[in-house]
Amino acid sequence: MIHIGSVATLLEPGASALYKWLSSKSATVVFDPNIRASIQGNKEIYRNSVERWVDLAKIVKLSEDDLSWLYDYSESDVITNWLSRGTELVVVTRAEKGLSAFTRDGRIDCPAAKVELVDSVGAGDTIGAVIVEGLFKYGLDGLKADVLRQVLERAAKAAGITCSRAGANPPWKEELGLAL
Repeated sequence: MIHIGSVATLLEPGASALYKWLSSKSATVVFDPNIRASIQGNKEIYRNSVERWVDLAKIVKLSEDDLSWLYDYSESDVITNWLSRGTELVVVTRAEKGLSAFTRDGRIDCPAAKVELVDSVGAGDTIGAVIVEGLFKYGLDGLKADVLRQVLERAAKAAGITCSRAGANPPWKEELGLAL
């Protein structure tokens, strides 16, 4: 398994070398575009990069802000397209509105944890980490229905803890209660 994203999948020559290397592996890819428009403001270039990586990814996690910045058409159309191309799970983070997971079997929505916002830096990465934790525990085929909901709830709780303190300061396992 490999969790990859942000500028490593965008900036050349490293992005192409990384893509070529990963294309030759049988790893489960978790991809988080983590858009940085200040680094590359050209949406077409960015979108082409994201689309290339989506073709390798089994799981894509991104924010609704990233999704709306990248695409001029509906979230549903983008996600349906990705799922039809081999991605098995798409998780869209929605800040204080929670997160949504999409599979070919449907959609699961999970509310955000209610916290006093101190700093949102690292919240998306925290969600990605919990998704990877769930992938390790249950495998890709196990991230369905109630198990997926449990992973999403844990991710929302973890992101809430991250947002309740300054800096990218995710929770320790003990702060989340029992392990998955």
